[in-house]
Amino acid sequence: PAEARGIAGFMGNWFELSASDGQLSIVRSGRTLDLNQAGGDNRRVTGPDEWLDQYGRFGFDAGGSGTTTSDAWSNITLSPDFSSTAEVIAELYPQSGGGRLDGVFALDPEVIAALLPYTGPVSVAGSDIPLDASNATDFLLVGQYQTADDGVRVDMLESVSGAVISRIFGGALPNPAILARDLGPLARKGRLLGWSALEPEQDLFRAAGLAGELPMLDGGDGVGVVFTNVAANKLDPYLGRSVAYRSSVDPESGITQSTLVVEVSNDAPTTGFPEGVIGNYTDDPVGTNRTRMSIYSALPIVSASVNGESVSTRSGVEGGWIVNSLTLAIAPGERIEVAIQFDGWLASAADLDRGGAHRLVRFTQPLVLDETQSITVNDVVGRELVVAAGTSTGISRFMTTGQASEGSVLSSD
Repeated sequence: PAEARGIAGFMGNWFELSASDGQLSIVRSGRTLDLNQAGGDNRRVTGPDEWLDQYGRFGFDAGGSGTTTSDAWSNITLSPDFSSTAEVIAELYPQSGGGRLDGVFALDPEVIAALLPYTGPVSVAGSDIPLDASNATDFLLVGQYQTADDGVRVDMLESVSGAVISRIFGGALPNPAILARDLGPLARKGRLLGWSALEPEQDLFRAAGLAGELPMLDGGDGVGVVFTNVAANKLDPYLGRSVAYRSSVDPESGITQSTLVVEVSNDAPTTGFPEGVIGNYTDDPVGTNRTRMSIYSALPIVSASVNGESVSTRSGVEGGWIVNSLTLAIAPGERIEVAIQFDGWLASAADLDRGGAHRLVRFTQPLVLDETQSITVNDVVGRELVVAAGTSTGISRFMTTGQASEGSVLSSD
């Protein structure tokens, strides 16, 4: 997540694992670059269709020919829907030097840190301080990038993740109850994800909160904001974000009008790091965070603005959500405001006067800095149906009956 993608961050290192007769082992491992360079020019991704419609132009449908480009694996985690992404990985990996896959897992530096109490500290070449649960996350997100030698840095990342994975599969795991206690919160935040090609196993991942799928709208309202770093730098540990969503629902007609205001700040340094960390490939000043912001909604957008100036967005559909995207360039020390207006009809709102429920689902991308949120949903006479505020992680669902009284406050998971 130092370089944001839809599923938290880009894929840095990978491991192919085997389970045979109850024995777990590492078959192969490497860097994203290894997969990018393998397989030649004839690799193809055939689906899912919505995934390709949204992300094919980022290296998965070269020139409309259907083949991938040489940097496809660097963008493999663009979608916030892990299930679709894992299907793409399972199809592309055998074409990139690997074998058939039965499943895919993803984990970020916070999960690595959570596993270190089981494995013990890990030594890092060139550092006198071993990594443990107290310092691993900060090192992997910020500290490792302070070295000017990119080759050494890549070796650091691989040595840390490799040591942890090897020790875990060498028998360091505690009993399942302790593991669920320690890793469950990280799964709920979307920092630990799992997918299986077998549907019964995938159902188990869903039940355990590991599937990382876009939540179902089921006729209700919904909103999510996803950032993708497009400058190929490592400045997203300094990207702050807050989301305010205000909605007015007419129970008689089902017409819903909403406003989303997203404040984005960039507190990135301009010195003290190598060019590959604070620079960019987009000719922006040092320290600039250039990001593609995608707004996921149940309602269509009627207008969008950045700092009060009207802007256009690129529209698409993914997982039953409307997706609108725009690109932002945030200078170091700058704070910008994006405002979106929505207008449309929701089936759940139309049911309010018949004892139905107004439903709102909110999902949050697990970046380095947690997102703050403020949500208010009123009916047309001003009664509060949903009020929520605070730090948002993972998926939150809100529901209220149509008979809410003035001042009612409801929130859920």
